[in-house]
Amino acid sequence: MSAQSPDAPYPGRRFCVGDWTVEPLPNQLERDGEEHRLEPKVMDVLCLLASKKGETVTKQEFLDVVWADTVVTPDVLSRCISELRKTLGDDSRNPTYIETIRKTGYRLIAPVEILEEEPAEEPAEEPEASNESDFEEAACATDSTDDADIGAIAPASEDDGNDDDASIRPPISGSASILTSPQFWVVLLLIVGASGVIAWRLFLTVPPTGPPPQPTPLTSFPGQELYPALSSDGERTVFSWKRNGEPTALFLRQTGAETPLQLTNGPRDWSPAWSPNRRFLAFARESEGRNGVFVVPSIGGSARQIADLGVRDIDRVTWSPDTSSNHLVISAQIGPFRPYALFLAPLDRDTLIQLTDPPSQSLGDRHPAISPDGRRVAFTRSLSTQTQDAHVLSIADTSTERITEDGSVITGLAWLTGDELVMASKRGGVSALWRVPTNGDDPSWLTDAGEGVDILHPSIARDISRIAYARQTLHTNIWSLRGTSAEPLVSSTQWDSHPDISPDGKHVAFVSRRSGSPQVWTVAQTGEEPAQLTSMRSTAVSTPRWSPSGEQICFVARENGRPSLFVVDADGGPVTRLTSSDSVDRMPHWSRDGTFVYFSSSRDSAWSIWRVRVSDGTVRRVTAFPGLAAQEHPDGSSLLVVRPDTLGIWRYPIPETASDTLATQASPAAPLIDTSATAEQVVPDFAPREYANWRVTDVGVVALDRGTDGVTVYRYPPGGGRGIPLHTLAHVPEHPALAVSGNARWILLARHDERESDIVYLDVTTDD
Repeated sequence: MSAQSPDAPYPGRRFCVGDWTVEPLPNQLERDGEEHRLEPKVMDVLCLLASKKGETVTKQEFLDVVWADTVVTPDVLSRCISELRKTLGDDSRNPTYIETIRKTGYRLIAPVEILEEEPAEEPAEEPEASNESDFEEAACATDSTDDADIGAIAPASEDDGNDDDASIRPPISGSASILTSPQFWVVLLLIVGASGVIAWRLFLTVPPTGPPPQPTPLTSFPGQELYPALSSDGERTVFSWKRNGEPTALFLRQTGAETPLQLTNGPRDWSPAWSPNRRFLAFARESEGRNGVFVVPSIGGSARQIADLGVRDIDRVTWSPDTSSNHLVISAQIGPFRPYALFLAPLDRDTLIQLTDPPSQSLGDRHPAISPDGRRVAFTRSLSTQTQDAHVLSIADTSTERITEDGSVITGLAWLTGDELVMASKRGGVSALWRVPTNGDDPSWLTDAGEGVDILHPSIARDISRIAYARQTLHTNIWSLRGTSAEPLVSSTQWDSHPDISPDGKHVAFVSRRSGSPQVWTVAQTGEEPAQLTSMRSTAVSTPRWSPSGEQICFVARENGRPSLFVVDADGGPVTRLTSSDSVDRMPHWSRDGTFVYFSSSRDSAWSIWRVRVSDGTVRRVTAFPGLAAQEHPDGSSLLVVRPDTLGIWRYPIPETASDTLATQASPAAPLIDTSATAEQVVPDFAPREYANWRVTDVGVVALDRGTDGVTVYRYPPGGGRGIPLHTLAHVPEHPALAVSGNARWILLARHDERESDIVYLDVTTDD
């Protein structure tokens, strides 16, 4: 450990963190009479943070100091931080105690105060031999500690009735002034650093915290291995493998076998699910634009279609483990461009029974997982791709219960026991596995994948309590397209995306994780002079948009709950909140005069278009009909809207009553544009899922068309009509990836330059 400041917590000294009193020696926290015990290593982590109050403690420094004598992985630190936050009542998304410094470490942001030592009591008149005997017993309990290194150790106080705790008392020899001398502790710290041992913890009788269970690689093939499905005995794993230049097919990996067995031939097969007797597999398949659910023998053979969903997208397929009820549960769209819902698919008849009814303007219900008894289905209800929570459905009466309140990204669910789920989520800021009790108790951290890696699609082998999951790494950069050339413009070892070009074309705003967390950055048009504009304590920052003057940038961030709109000066500085509600506000676009920012919002439980006046934050509803994103026409006469319920980009006239003065006099809930307004389709066949990937320019609308071989950028004439292809680029993500200059001659696209995913498994313990 580096040298401490004079007011840093010395080993063993009492101190306060926020409104908590910390007692390092007995591993105890106290607040308002409420006491909590910490594991020794968790207390070590807190002490190290407090000794560097306000400074960032790197992950390597934690490992070097707290685990100096043990070989561990960074996962053990993440678990300690998770336990510490849980005890302190801290929220990683809006911390008041411990702030995560992405890719670096952590820092304590709560105030720290060193408490004065209580005056030593006059020693009781006890036989000297008794003290020496007690000292020898205490010393024996710390067999790796030398008396000369740590001074005299007295037995635990008899007043507290706890014989398991040891504490430091004034030495019998009368050298109390030495123990309270700062010089003594500085020397002690140097000894600790040299020996690699945290000496002030050695006399504690509680065993040290061991490393968390470590994942074991199951696949390491080139390409992407996703959607693992473990057989109940853990002996076989089926997964979807996307090999370079090959169809996405299902493969089976037998324990001990080096080469997997190919079960299907694609062209795109995913989400395998085992039958209760392990003789068959159900899976989803997309072929020539149509989606269906198929069944194939688990040793390979001909696949039989059991459900035809047509053009409706399928998310996941799961098979009930209850042998008495031979059915599947499928997550699929209710209809084209409609939310996902859960459907029961009995295998003895050709029908689908809808089980859930998600909000009409939501993403819907996904990631189904059937409980071990076959009576319940866990699933995620997604208000958007960034706002999701876990629910549980009773198949018997289709009642649902919400079991998390995170509003975070969830990438998979599985049942660990009959009353506990495993959830892959970014609830703590990074992708991790969490154990989630279905009774509403707080989730507990299980493991994470580390910075820049996502955990996807957990699957459980219940007979042996084994979890398999995919670990995916995406390296995303921003590419510049001019004329016929295409080259990277913004590139780093981290994630860079969500570009926007300034009105004068001289700068680019974007979101990057290069500082450890997603923040708004700018670069010059050459890709040089990167500058970080924001330092938000947020797990989600997105879609920066330049004002028409180029002086401000509006963006979306999640602060204290739901995503809201914020504004920052283009040169950096304080951030101003524009909107605040219990709903999700997203997709900002400025009005041509910079007076308003249009955005889509889930207010009133449905996506529609709203706008906020930048000068005072006045919010006004714009459309009575559904809307996912809107941009004002350059002449200000109309608004172009992407709707969730139909293809295309639609143009609606803005009534004259929408002026600044009249707008403030009307009710905020009264729409400026009603359902009777005459709409003109200016871009045909535009998919609503691309609501973030289109721009209005002076020469028409530029929009993406996603095909099987890549994404093509089209420019559509101002008056509508056939699109003109401009560029085609592969591996473009579905999140906001497009930026266009005013004359449409310069285009930016985000691109996944590297995509890799492998499957690992983790053995866990359960109470069952």
